[in-house]
Amino acid sequence: MEVVDQTPITKRILTKSIARRVASNFGWSVVSVAIARGVFFVTNIYLARTLGVSNFGLFALAQTITYYFWLAVDLGTNMYGIREIARNKENAEEIINPLLTLRITAGFVVFSICTLFLFLLDISIMKRLTFVGCSLYLITYAFYSEWILKGLEKFKYIAFGSFVSSLTFLICTIYFVKGNDDLITASFIWSLSYFLGSISLLYFLYKRLSIKYTPSFNFKIWFSHIKESIYFTISGSLMVFYQYLPILMLSIFFTSYEVGLFSAPYRTTNSICNLGFLLPMAFYPILSDSYLNDLSAFSKANKLLFKIMFVIGFCISLSGIIYSSDIITFLFGHEYMESIKAFKLLIWLVLIIFVRYSIGIAILSMGLQRWQALSSGIALGSNIILGLLLIPKYSIEGATISLLGAEGISLGMLIFIFVIKGRYRTNKK
Repeated sequence: MEVVDQTPITKRILTKSIARRVASNFGWSVVSVAIARGVFFVTNIYLARTLGVSNFGLFALAQTITYYFWLAVDLGTNMYGIREIARNKENAEEIINPLLTLRITAGFVVFSICTLFLFLLDISIMKRLTFVGCSLYLITYAFYSEWILKGLEKFKYIAFGSFVSSLTFLICTIYFVKGNDDLITASFIWSLSYFLGSISLLYFLYKRLSIKYTPSFNFKIWFSHIKESIYFTISGSLMVFYQYLPILMLSIFFTSYEVGLFSAPYRTTNSICNLGFLLPMAFYPILSDSYLNDLSAFSKANKLLFKIMFVIGFCISLSGIIYSSDIITFLFGHEYMESIKAFKLLIWLVLIIFVRYSIGIAILSMGLQRWQALSSGIALGSNIILGLLLIPKYSIEGATISLLGAEGISLGMLIFIFVIKGRYRTNKK
């Protein structure tokens, strides 16, 4: 009796399954981010025009510092949680309960410390309340369970939470923020808009997925998770530090006016880069799974992701350079004309970061997060050195060049790590 080899058929079925999962994850991610990032982007344009360059610069600075404090709340649990839930969906609650409790607890603690520190500083009441308003994000976003739904590959529910948060931000901003005197109001609206989104996502977890969040204060489990997520924490912290460092350094050497001129094109570029993270995140749970179970599928998926991200990133960067003047004047008005030169350089971040996403997500899926942390550390050091050399002399153009240099170094390191360490681990398996 002739024995028929079924392996090719099995691989084709597995490939189709992966393709369907990626398509579903990516499709719902597009819907989610198109709503969230799109509405938030439009709202920020409104704020840039309404608050004026200086107050918008102060608003951007307050958000930037809040993002730094957020690192002490997240503790790497976002990316770590997605990976662990993707690997063990059947026992997801055992991962969710302690991690979410850890995030919420850290949110309240860090917010309290941040607020106390702000009231001890000798700054104007407007600056103090603006920073307090933005720092509320540390609590409201701690409840946001998007990472849980990504690990479970239930991307469609995330879209609703994004819709609630972004629409709240837009409506309240347009209704309550009428001029540059409403800076404090804008900061509180931004933070509080995430709370309604958080509630909606927790509702879907309970009603649709039968996952009831139960606070877990088992400190032994907390520390075991922190021990595992520490390299995600280090890598994420270093990355955020060097990405937002130019804004912080500009605020040291110049006024909020220069911060506003830089923040407008940088936020535009950053919004595009955030959209680029959709596809890698759609691949992330699948790459994490296939790396353990099917290296051939992992390799094919990773190569496909890289090619797509490179082509899209190059096309966007080139188009941005060609139409830079039209883009800036259309979005922000003639008040931001001085931002055009910076935008022509910043738009290359799209290509660099898109490629970095495709390689970085593969490295995380392979459990090489400690090496990614090393690359981020080197990039941070490079950004500090370049920033100190260039920003005091060249202002926003210097900030732009220092950021591009840091991102380029980060990408180079990730490519080296993936080629050397990734090949070794793949051959070993």
